[in-house]
Amino acid sequence: MKMQNTRFLKLASSAVAIWLTVTTIMPYSIISKIPLAKAMSITVDTTSDAIDAGACGTVVFADLPGVGGVISLGEAICVANNEPGADSILFGAGISNSPINITTELPAIMN
Repeated sequence: MKMQNTRFLKLASSAVAIWLTVTTIMPYSIISKIPLAKAMSITVDTTSDAIDAGACGTVVFADLPGVGGVISLGEAICVANNEPGADSILFGAGISNSPINITTELPAIMN
């Protein structure tokens, strides 16, 4: 058990030393631009279920809206699955009380 504690302390002290070195050498303006996993909100603004922004397994927020110029529920689910963080899917004011026409199977919600 003592051997494992020693390894952990060496690893932890090394990580702290590296962090201190990086933060003292690199200016804040560079460090602040390092992307972190951020949650985002994706707003569905059509009652269509068409996924025309790209393949569901690869479509990301930057691909929205798709060819149709709107974001469907299917596209929102695909993007939420492919982006890091706990994303929210919202419904736009124009469709919040309208039924969504589901003509194909929606993607499974993965996370």
